[in-house]
Amino acid sequence: HVRRLPAGWRESQPGGIQERSREWRRAESLALLDELDAAGPPQFSSADADFADEPGAASLVALAHHADDQAETVLLKALRGCHLSNLRGMEWRAGRFVRPLLGVRKEELSAYLGALGEGWREDATNAEPTYKRNRIRLQLLPLLEELTGGGLLARLGAASEQSAQLREWLDQAHAAHVAADPAWARSGGRALSVAPLLAAQTMVQEELLHRLARGASVGRLSLTRDALRRVRAQLARSGQEWVLELSGGWLLRRTGATVSIAGAEASVAELAVGEAGVRLRHPAELAVRAGVARG
Repeated sequence: HVRRLPAGWRESQPGGIQERSREWRRAESLALLDELDAAGPPQFSSADADFADEPGAASLVALAHHADDQAETVLLKALRGCHLSNLRGMEWRAGRFVRPLLGVRKEELSAYLGALGEGWREDATNAEPTYKRNRIRLQLLPLLEELTGGGLLARLGAASEQSAQLREWLDQAHAAHVAADPAWARSGGRALSVAPLLAAQTMVQEELLHRLARGASVGRLSLTRDALRRVRAQLARSGQEWVLELSGGWLLRRTGATVSIAGAEASVAELAVGEAGVRLRHPAELAVRAGVARG
């Protein structure tokens, strides 16, 4: 099956071409799976009999990512900057997409193909040091492999596994906290009770605040590490009434025993936001400014 990009696609779609191409390929792959599923169950040869017994085996897309790709992904995340709980590689399975070769090195795959009399096919652009991922592959990975005595992938794999464990723990801690917080339930996930928030471990506090911001803003607001520190410091101070202006005009509002996220419409568009994305405002000042803006 061959699918081709429609005419004018490059000019009509926003965003980077690599990301857009990946999204298009995945969407087309899922559409092709639906077509194949609608045509009826596939016919397996005797050699594939065991595979045919796997539930859902005929409705998956196998991706060719291997262990070297996984190492590049972890290093790329580290260089871009991410939370420790997100410093993990690609998943073996994500929905209908599977990556059965994540545990195999590229050189092993190449040698296997050679033994079968098949050649390795490489995208010519992979050799161009234009993209950051290519520079990691061509320059950084060989250096780190040398410095670690060939142990780089094992160390990155351990870090990725520990990251996944940390993410699982934070997910569980978040779920347990909000389940016991009446402010969260009353507000539909737009407010937290201050006292139990401050009693939680620091990393859990930041996870709660991060998810509060992401959820209340429907993904449009993400608090930086520095912003989270400033928010936590402000929460720890005395004072029952204050407002922090966040990036994009979103507001973090302390009202008595709760802290909540207010939409951008409650802010004033012309107020500058500091480098950290946080600015403290007194409620009265915001009320006066907002009244003038709407007047």
